Amino acid sequence: GTKAYTTSSGSDTLLALDCVSRAVLGRAHTGVEPVLARVTPDGKSVLVVNRRGSSLGIHDAASLAERARVSVVEAPEDVAILPDGSVAFVLSRTQGRISVVDLKRGVLLTNLQLAGRPTQMILKPDGGELYVISPESHGLQAINTWTHEVGDYVLLRSAPTYGLLSPDASELFISDNAADRIAPVDIYN
Repeated sequence: GTKAYTTSSGSDTLLALDCVSRAVLGRAHTGVEPVLARVTPDGKSVLVVNRRGSSLGIHDAASLAERARVSVVEAPEDVAILPDGSVAFVLSRTQGRISVVDLKRGVLLTNLQLAGRPTQMILKPDGGELYVISPESHGLQAINTWTHEVGDYVLLRSAPTYGLLSPDASELFISDNAADRIAPVDIYN
């Protein structure tokens, strides 16, 4: 809670900020057009999504030094990190695939083929499953985060777009922009 990390896509820079004084604590060079910075759960690494560079930068949180840069799906926009900080899933809203990256070794494990272009990833709090919403495929796909396999697919409605997991992670509420409604999905069943 004392530091914040952000990117400057115009200057290809990662910034560390002091939350109290609002001072810039450090800067580091990133890949091309960084659009997002996320801290791993242990607070030791900062992941930088480089949109035009189609890469995920893995930076040391203390020094901001880049430890690895991994090529991922084209035009990445978001990243979900497992609670143990071992694996990251990288999403692009222009591609029907997501990349799976081993954060400890700094390597791409695989690119998973999806039913359509995704709009959102939702990770269960225990990290066991990752839900991917795709309006193009009219549904929701579940990714097994331990085996890195695409699992169940649920057909929802016209254009499911975004979702929110209930506090106990038993239900997922998904908005459908075309039908102008919210659909509950029973995660357990």
